[in-house]
Amino acid sequence: MELIINGKEFFSQIKEEIDRASYKIEIQMFIWRNDDIGNEILEALLKAAKRGVKIKIIKDAYGVIFESSEENCQTLFHQKAPIKYKMIAFILKNIFYQANAKKIKRKVTMSRDEFLNMPNVSFHSGNFRNHTKYFIFDEKILFIGGINIEDKEVSSDIKLRKYHDYMVKIESKDEVNYFRERLALKKQYDDSKKIDYIINQKSHLETHHLLKMIKNAKERIYMAMAYFGNKEVRDALFEATKNNVEVKIITSDDSNVQTHYNKQILNEYVKNNIEVYFHKGLIHAKAILIDEKLVVGSINLNDAGIYKLGETSIVTTEKKLILDFLKDFNKLKEASEISNSQNLKYSKIRSFLEKVFS
Repeated sequence: MELIINGKEFFSQIKEEIDRASYKIEIQMFIWRNDDIGNEILEALLKAAKRGVKIKIIKDAYGVIFESSEENCQTLFHQKAPIKYKMIAFILKNIFYQANAKKIKRKVTMSRDEFLNMPNVSFHSGNFRNHTKYFIFDEKILFIGGINIEDKEVSSDIKLRKYHDYMVKIESKDEVNYFRERLALKKQYDDSKKIDYIINQKSHLETHHLLKMIKNAKERIYMAMAYFGNKEVRDALFEATKNNVEVKIITSDDSNVQTHYNKQILNEYVKNNIEVYFHKGLIHAKAILIDEKLVVGSINLNDAGIYKLGETSIVTTEKKLILDFLKDFNKLKEASEISNSQNLKYSKIRSFLEKVFS
């Protein structure tokens, strides 16, 4: 197992695995932009398809809202998005993302249509509202985590903030098979396993396992997390601090989605003896270390992540991954500013609007 930190290393490995794949690739993705890295991955997949590799893409159409409202405002696969999605994207772009969006006219490469028309390529798109991100190669290699296919994951966003995110790589046919069984809900979450997954689907929620882990923490809860707001998570963290559990949080000083709502929530956290650190980069990660268990994936700690969206996070006790996360967490903390009354200022009106649209 390997903890991959940030998109540059991740996409380097992904392109290598696409080139090496011999018979099958499956990708589930929330955001896939029409930008440099989006097209590089597409071109690599087209080459794989031409040599006979069977490719399955699961692309959530709901992601077009964010593809169309921030960064270059270009989607690779959803030019004909539903009107309601376009309306939401328009609101987000003009109210929340003015500084995060710049319409850049870029034609969709002809490779996209060629790729989608290949007989060995299947493309599944719909309003799944599934925030999960994973890659499977030849049924023996799994990548799972929080990284979307977009340029800002490789370097920085339009506001020049460096992105910080994680993926986990597993090389094991047995583990890939188990992951598929869990996705199909053929097996239940097993807290005793070295590797398992918390999976939310439309009619099946498993985030109560995460809440239970937080409530039962004995020594420490360290998290690098993008978004907050869920009350059950808040109450579980407050209960942990009352039990003398050390709770430390690193998040963005300026988030791309809910800066004011985050700070309103985190103001409560600080008052309840939780250490909150603000980083000048953009923490897109959803990673939590709870005692000797590391959770990495797509689950944010707002209501959308806990209740509303399809999500998948890996839960593992693998010591090397924990040590790698701790090393990176401490590095982030050293580059961050601890919270106080000065840097926790927020607009209540803006916070309310962000809560509505988050």
